[in-house]
Amino acid sequence: MILLLVINPTSDTRSVYDVCIMKPYKEIIHCKPQKFLRMTGITQKNFSDLYDKVKQYIENEKKLNPLKRRGLKSSRVSLQDCILLALYYIRHYPTFQVLGNIFGIQESYCHKVYSRYVRIIANVEKLPSRLDLIDNKRETLIVDVSEQPIERPVKHQKQYYSGKKKSHTIKAQIIACATTGKVLSVVCAKGKKHDFSVFKESRLPIHPNSKLLADSGYQGLKKIS
Repeated sequence: MILLLVINPTSDTRSVYDVCIMKPYKEIIHCKPQKFLRMTGITQKNFSDLYDKVKQYIENEKKLNPLKRRGLKSSRVSLQDCILLALYYIRHYPTFQVLGNIFGIQESYCHKVYSRYVRIIANVEKLPSRLDLIDNKRETLIVDVSEQPIERPVKHQKQYYSGKKKSHTIKAQIIACATTGKVLSVVCAKGKKHDFSVFKESRLPIHPNSKLLADSGYQGLKKIS
């Protein structure tokens, strides 16, 4: 029944295999590294590091607001599963009904958990400053755009429609160091906007000595970089 709720033949991010492998943390903790990476989008070590950061962040919040948790029941979902839930949504984009079935919680509570923990993850995993791009030690940078399917917007649908993906999407332009693989910048845009236009309008301060590697969607990049 869960499979029928998420199968969408026009979206490779909702494949049957991806849905089948989404499980609670206690069922994947001992799985093979390659499978864990496929499920969550990060390695087991990165997940462990992220868990420690999120746990510390929550503990610091409790110290700053000691009365905030008074009288509240403990969470019905473990901290590992809360993080995993957020990663599953970002990685596979299932519905909250499907995620709720996986973790044994209601759809509304699933949305509440996701909203809270995606905010926490964004706070503990901060990207470098824009000025980090002008660091002349990074001689080669890679720039590319990925597209995340979204539900059809109520307003301005044409602005989000991607002719390439034949669906409504959000684009994310990523710039990373070719040597270390470290992500240096993420810029989001609506699905209709061309990849090169996203780069031009972002006006990122890239060092003149840096070499940019990009695909054919960035023709003319050398003229402005």
